[in-house]
Amino acid sequence: TIPVSQNLADNAAIVIDTGVPTNTIATAAWDSAANTLTLGGAGFTTIAAAGTDVKSSLDWSKLVWDINGDGATTANKTFSVGEVTSAMITSPSALTITLTSDGATSLKSTAGFAASGAADNIDITAGFSRDAGGNAATSDVQDNMTPSYSDNVKPTILSFASTTPNGGYGVAKTDI
Repeated sequence: TIPVSQNLADNAAIVIDTGVPTNTIATAAWDSAANTLTLGGAGFTTIAAAGTDVKSSLDWSKLVWDINGDGATTANKTFSVGEVTSAMITSPSALTITLTSDGATSLKSTAGFAASGAADNIDITAGFSRDAGGNAATSDVQDNMTPSYSDNVKPTILSFASTTPNGGYGVAKTDI
């Protein structure tokens, strides 16, 4: 803002930011314990400096968790800014999105989310990444990106005990 008592010629030059972010997105990793989605790629510091929360700059309508990887056949999860606690540029190669508890619950309760044998993927439309000036990236598009999951280790039964000695154990046994 220039004070009324001064004219433009007496002040510094006006600089208009027309540079668009040039980041790319190549990977996605979901951590169910931390409720974080980490996007990996390159050039995230063209959005903002490392350590910056860019939650309010991103276009959340362009990030879609495609349940079962079938387009719109199965209900998908589109995020809103209110479901995000932060979106931190953690390095030039990573953006870490932390969901609110409601946002995480909404994702996890979407029918078919991370189902066994399902082929969930993440679709990002160009322009998801925007800098503080509102300039939208054209290089951040990613279709059918398969997320990795932090909780991908299947449980193993190590032992069990029963009060029935020398009994039969198996499917449909009710007297164990």
